[in-house]
Amino acid sequence: MTDQQNHPADRPAVSSTVVLVVVGALLLVGLGGAILIHIIRPDASATYTAQALQFLGFMVTVLTIVYGVNKVSAQVGTVQKQTNGTLSKLQEDNQRLHAEKAELLRQLPPKD
Repeated sequence: MTDQQNHPADRPAVSSTVVLVVVGALLLVGLGGAILIHIIRPDASATYTAQALQFLGFMVTVLTIVYGVNKVSAQVGTVQKQTNGTLSKLQEDNQRLHAEKAELLRQLPPKD
């Protein structure tokens, strides 16, 4: 993977604009429905309002989780790009040093 290629984590699946638009649309629909129900059937307005607020809370929770997962994914992608290839180089250096240590141990005189 070269530096010019975009990592999938660099492109979040849900942007903050989409989250705000969806939450705003849900608020408008819920508010419009609450006003309409209050005008048409005032006795059912409490039930509708409670359900609309529950649904809105559920959607806000889901969108917050998705947004948070995208942020974490972006950070993981950044870490993966920053450490690309360094682990294999570290392992090669460790193997070389262990081989060098074994060679030096063979050169030592035996202990009595």
